[in-house]
Amino acid sequence: MATDSTTNNDLHRHRKKMTDEFGAGTLDKGICLFHCTQCGNEIADPSVRTIADASYNDLQSISALTVRLAKSMAKSDLPDCSNCKVRSRLKHYDYHLYHATESRDLVVRATPPKGVFSRWTTESFWWNPEKSYVAIERLDNRQQIELSLSILRRRLEIASIIEDPDIEKIAAIADQLLNTIPGHALLLESASVFVKYGKTSIAGAIADAHIERHPQDAKGYECLGHVIFSVVNNKAMPLEALEEAIEHLNKALQLDPNSVQASISLANCYRLQNRIDKSKSVFQNLLSRDPNCAPAHYNLGIMALESQYPNDALRYFESGANLEPDDADFPMGQARALIMQRDIEKANLAFDRAKELDPDHPMINSLLTDLQSFN
Repeated sequence: MATDSTTNNDLHRHRKKMTDEFGAGTLDKGICLFHCTQCGNEIADPSVRTIADASYNDLQSISALTVRLAKSMAKSDLPDCSNCKVRSRLKHYDYHLYHATESRDLVVRATPPKGVFSRWTTESFWWNPEKSYVAIERLDNRQQIELSLSILRRRLEIASIIEDPDIEKIAAIADQLLNTIPGHALLLESASVFVKYGKTSIAGAIADAHIERHPQDAKGYECLGHVIFSVVNNKAMPLEALEEAIEHLNKALQLDPNSVQASISLANCYRLQNRIDKSKSVFQNLLSRDPNCAPAHYNLGIMALESQYPNDALRYFESGANLEPDDADFPMGQARALIMQRDIEKANLAFDRAKELDPDHPMINSLLTDLQSFN
């Protein structure tokens, strides 16, 4: 059969390059094949159709999405046949999404109706350059779960690199998986994302389920303690709830004495309870085990400022800045300590560094006001 260009080989090569480079973070892609109804010439897709944030959580919803996109393409400006100079028609639309467990693309193909009373049809394939398209009759239960895990993994990857991910979509997939494979490691990994964006109910449910199925895994207790701390810190639970968080975090440290996150969360719980000496002790013990723990340096610096010890605070903030030179919190802390020491010239330099790193930092304006009061 005659073809224009190189069919879709160039697009397929580009797709392989993307999946090799980005893995689970690879964005979805639509690839069309057009054809001339007069001479039968097949026409390659002239565009790279990247789909950044599609909504689906299983094969059925992927198929429905593919048909919607294909219908839209069938009504758009279609390429002309180079032989007949007439407008082509859509032959089929392939929706590619990377399946992390299989390390290859799952493809859903939508084909337009062939007759007046026909309907759009869909087929599913595995795809990679070596074996091209391999038809899938159906996904068994294990494969469907793995598909949902792959979708969740991809959304978590995207959430780590964009400012405002659709957390509701991620939560819907995690909730579905929580009912089918509670205790899975990827669910526990997702809990920190849910805490960050305020979805603490599902984060807590994930941690609870993990503890129930893996009672000797420190990470479940570490996660649940951090969730409870976050809820109390946001004033959605009373301070008394911190005792339960402390209990879980101590259990985590009993199982894994080297857990950095459990130590940080425990120290933060004590600080929220105004048990400053205990909070300092936990952070100092953490630094004795891990001198490069930037959060410990930062929190000890803040507590030194609050206790009116600017020399100690400056030492902690300077150490943290050496470890995390792109974190604006450390020069912000340095500026505050230097103001307390009345070294305004150096305080201005630290402020300028913080503003350069993060001009929208929530403390920029108040710190500027403090500095201006000395000018």
